[in-house]
Amino acid sequence: MSNLGLSNSLVASKSSATHILIDEDFESGTGGFTFIATTGSNDTERLKTIASGDATDHYAYKILVCFAYTTYNYSIDLAAIEHPSGGHIWIGISQGNNSHINHDTPSVATYTGSFTTGNETAIVLHLVGDRAGNYTIWDNILIEESK
Repeated sequence: MSNLGLSNSLVASKSSATHILIDEDFESGTGGFTFIATTGSNDTERLKTIASGDATDHYAYKILVCFAYTTYNYSIDLAAIEHPSGGHIWIGISQGNNSHINHDTPSVATYTGSFTTGNETAIVLHLVGDRAGNYTIWDNILIEESK
């Protein structure tokens, strides 16, 4: 019988597969986002947020598990806005924090970029609306490890 040179071994390291933090197209529901001074709903398979009250910040957020010291790319569609100033995409290390990304979103477009984590193993994605009573509609959110 020939030896095929096969072996099994365990390696304690990151997989070579691309790590996807979020890939959300809002086919149903609100994608697990939590809303601060904002109401959220599914509007024809997109996330619609309406800023409420007199709060300084109006946002939807979601905590995402990540690898430390890793570069990630993001792509997020702002599909519709009511107020001319649009909103913002924040990515930070805690709720209300934008230490990794503070990306202005002044018009309907696909917003892209990248960031590198520090020693954290979770980040927080925020979709921020600018004005009380105004809506923003988000779609096609992808954050994945850069290869």
